[in-house]
Amino acid sequence: MSNMAQFTIATLGTLSWVLLSHGKIGEYPEPQSYPSNPRREWFEVLIIFILNLGSISYLIYSRYLNDYYYPSIRLLGFPITLHLVLVFTLPVIIELLLHRRSLSDLGFRLPLDWKPASALILFALVMGWIASHYDDPDLLGTKTMLWYLVTPSLSEEWLYRSVLQTKLERLTSIEQSWIISGIFFGLSHIPTDFFGPLWMASDMERGTALLRLFSQITYGWLFGVLYSKSRSIFPGVFAHYLSDFLPYFF
Repeated sequence: MSNMAQFTIATLGTLSWVLLSHGKIGEYPEPQSYPSNPRREWFEVLIIFILNLGSISYLIYSRYLNDYYYPSIRLLGFPITLHLVLVFTLPVIIELLLHRRSLSDLGFRLPLDWKPASALILFALVMGWIASHYDDPDLLGTKTMLWYLVTPSLSEEWLYRSVLQTKLERLTSIEQSWIISGIFFGLSHIPTDFFGPLWMASDMERGTALLRLFSQITYGWLFGVLYSKSRSIFPGVFAHYLSDFLPYFF
């Protein structure tokens, strides 16, 4: 099966899960309260997203297209890049220090509803199992596999669900928040899809890259709608890890 056929099927399959999750799996809780300063909240959403997109773009550009220096250090053997620092520290400063919001407000709690949480894990297991039949990745060490739990699994769920989607929900509605944040999530993968490692892996085919982008947007929608209903980041982190890296265990 061609790459384009795989991504077309994956996108349509994920979209069907989105519609099922939206209408049938669990209930939406009470929406977040409207912010006292919506203009400032919108500015924060845009600045967080733009800085994240810029930092990941330069990271991919410097690593894969040019031998440019990208600020990073190694801590206990793990690479701590400027991008990773921005992903965690900027939202912490804005949400926890300036707005005085709690970690619980940002999804660091057990699910309010286990049905959407379980549905997300099931989806990830299915997609990871399917991917294992098409991908044959090299085995990675335990240390590397543990690090992937931090980034991209935790880092992306933190940024796009806990932070941006929660802020967007205060500004719009629950449904609009996961639609917009899912689009943001997909757009953040443009650097890897169109000139980074995934671009190279798909033999630099524009059609495949575009379908991969659509697939990532639908992933963002699914993770977003089920995060909205569970109000917990933990199922999303685990599901993100399984859907991306389950093939490495086979």
